Amino acid sequence: MRKLWEDLTWNLKETAKLVREYKFAVLGGIAGAVIAKIVIFAAEYACTGTITR
Repeated sequence: MRKLWEDLTWNLKETAKLVREYKFAVLGGIAGAVIAKIVIFAAEYACTGTITR
């Protein structure tokens, strides 16, 4: 039982560490996707004068 508990707490600590490390990558990815969408909308608007959804 103790071994299982140690494994669980270790996994939680490792997961927390990964979340901290990858939080910025995930946020950056989301921001990049939003910026890309805005750029695509702007390009469509510039070319056609309307935004297609």
